[in-house]
Amino acid sequence: MIVVVDASVLISAILKPGSVPERALTRTLVGPDTLIISNDVECEYREVILRQKFDRLVALEWRQQYLQRVIDLAQRVEPIDPVHDCRDPKDNKYLELAEAGSADLIVSGDRTHLLPMHPWRSIRICSPADYLALANGGGIQGQ
Repeated sequence: MIVVVDASVLISAILKPGSVPERALTRTLVGPDTLIISNDVECEYREVILRQKFDRLVALEWRQQYLQRVIDLAQRVEPIDPVHDCRDPKDNKYLELAEAGSADLIVSGDRTHLLPMHPWRSIRICSPADYLALANGGGIQGQ
């Protein structure tokens, strides 16, 4: 599967080793699935991991190293066509990337904007737990 991961899942993975978000992200990095990123998504990842509020939880250097691993292992796709479908305009970058990269799904922790859009243009949008269940032959909750 080709997967887009939003910044909420990335930061949860970094802050909580061994958590469901980290296991989901790891599946996209080491297989069998593939993580795709764009310049806009990378910029948001960087902005989120640099937030000072996380300094007391995880060292900045570790967060930067983790992000660099993600960037090194992801496949880069640059969207051409803008999307304006999300109520939160900042989240349109994930929809644009998913469409441009022919993603099978978007993994998100955004219960307010992205998750309620499932499915979007036949692209699944699910939580990290649902993604892992789907990858193991289950389905997305509510489906």
